[in-house]
This record gives sequence, C-alpha cells and structure tokens, in this order.
Amino acid sequence: MFIRQKLGAYLRSSMVYIQEYGFATTLHGLPHILVPTTHIIEKLVWSGMVLASILGALLMIKGTFARYNSNPSVISRETDFRSWNTPMPASTFCLMNQSDPEKVSSYIERHWGINSSNNKYSYYRNFVEDVANFHMEDLSKFSKYSDDPSLLGVNMLLLALQVIAPINATTTVFNPEYNSIKYHPIVSEVGICYSFSSPLSEIFSVRKENSNSNGKVPLCNFLNSHCFTRIENLPQTSSIKFFVHSPLEVATLESSANIVEPCEENDSTFKFFQIIASKELRALRPDQRKCKFHDEPGQMSELPSYSYNICRMECRKKLSLSLCGCAPFIYHSNSMSASYLFI
Repeated sequence: MFIRQKLGAYLRSSMVYIQEYGFATTLHGLPHILVPTTHIIEKLVWSGMVLASILGALLMIKGTFARYNSNPSVISRETDFRSWNTPMPASTFCLMNQSDPEKVSSYIERHWGINSSNNKYSYYRNFVEDVANFHMEDLSKFSKYSDDPSLLGVNMLLLALQVIAPINATTTVFNPEYNSIKYHPIVSEVGICYSFSSPLSEIFSVRKENSNSNGKVPLCNFLNSHCFTRIENLPQTSSIKFFVHSPLEVATLESSANIVEPCEENDSTFKFFQIIASKELRALRPDQRKCKFHDEPGQMSELPSYSYNICRMECRKKLSLSLCGCAPFIYHSNSMSASYLFI
C-alpha cells in the first residue's frame, strides 16, 4: 500500500512537470495534447503527428550518420598555388620493332641448332620476333604456334630479353638534381618497354639492379614554366610508341599512346591537375574513403603496390589463368615466382 501511494505521488508530480513543459514549449503539437479541455480525437491526431515527426527525425539522423560512416571525406580546393610542387608526369616508350637480327639468328642457332639455310629458319625467326615485339593486342599471332612441340618450355621472357636491340638513349631533366633518373626496361601489357620516373614500374622491372633509379619523381613548382624532360638518341630503325601517365601508374592496354616515326620529334605540353590526400585520410577505412593508397594492395594481390591499372592487369591475368590455365609472360614481375608461358 505504501509503495502504491509513493508511486502515485511520483506520477502526479511527473505529470505536473510534463504539463508545465508542454504549455511552455515551442514544439508544435504538445500544448494541444496536454490541454485538459482538448477533445480526445484531437489529442490522438496531434499525438500521431508528433510521433511521426519524431520517427522522421530519427530516420534523418540515421541516414546522416550512415553517409558519414561510409563517406566522411571532404573535398576542398587549395588556392595557395605559389607553394605547389607538382610531380612531373612519368613516361614509357616502346619500340614497335625492337628485335636485333644478329641476336635473333644467334638465338635460333643456339636453341634449335639451325641457321638461315634451313627451311624452318623463317618460321623460328617469326616466332622469336613475335615474342620480342609482343603486346597484349597480339595474342592472335601465337595461335599458329600452339601445336609445335619444339616450342614447349621456351621461357618467352628470357627469349625476348636476349634478342632485343640495346637502347642507349640519354635523358635530360630541367633540374640537374634529377639527372640520375634514367629510362630502364620493364615488362607490361604493352610489351617490353622503357619507363621513366615511375616508382610503381619497379615492380615490372627486368633489371633489379636498376630498380632504384626510378624511385625519385621530379617536382616542378607551379610558377616554374621551364619544367621539361627530354629524351634523345633513340634508335632510328623503328617507330616508337610513347605513353605519358601518372608517376603512380603504369601503361596498360587502355593507355593512349603517341606514335613517333623514325627521324621525327615529338614535343608535348601538359597542364597540371593534381589531387592530394591529407594525412588524416589514412585513418579512414578504404570503403569509407572510396579509394586506396598506392601502398595498400588488395588481400588477394600478388603485387606489393596498388593502382587502378595494376588492379586491371591482375584481374586479366587471373581471368587468363582460370580460363586457359596459363597467362602471357608479360605478367612477370619481381614479386612473382616465375614468368608465364603461352605454350
């Protein structure tokens, strides 16, 4: 009995406070609900509207929190351009015909024991040249070799490296501080090429001793109108396919290229457009920021770095392995255990 009286007194005092709050509040609807003379139907209508408003507010808060949790990053535009130091674009060039005739003949004689007087010499020469000049758009060329047992076990990457012509190109950079950066050979979807100022290309380097030469990227101040890179003394015996890309990317099938014919010069001018991530962005999960840093490879990746093009290359390699049981030798990298063969 005593507890019941205490509880009743507590409820009555609580109702007094609620009525005082309802009469004084500016929240629309509560005064109509708490006024004793209000008809019961009117009270029910106002109660439903207040509950619906509370539910709507909770749903909006939930949606706002979900958007923040999934995409909390903010994009801003900096205007202090006088202090901008922008990385110079990286570049990759590929000779469209890079086989050395003397090295091709030497390889055929050493590997198959035949010379130019043999009837099958032209067949093997075509095979060696196709390997040396291979890129992903040339897959159909190799169908004619698929039933030849004499080509089984040929390490195509080593073959290509042994028969390509040497390159003695010289590179000049606007700042002597960067003259140590040189073009060095890599193997990628566009074939055996030469890359400059691309740290990610170290993954695909075919000369490990030179892999550190591309780790430094030239920086150009926004106010400096004389930032340039010049390459000279290229071979005049072949057309050249030239790619310009981000230092944190590699050239792939989708990359656009300029074709430079022998004895021609190509002069290209580029405008800077750079997106920079703040240090705080690393604290967010990749699914929150909707992007990855280049040192955040996927869980299933065989490579130590990430980029959009590298991701596409890995997907194509895995698709080739799943459908054919093999993959093109160009998917070799320093981090992979072995090169892959077509045959």
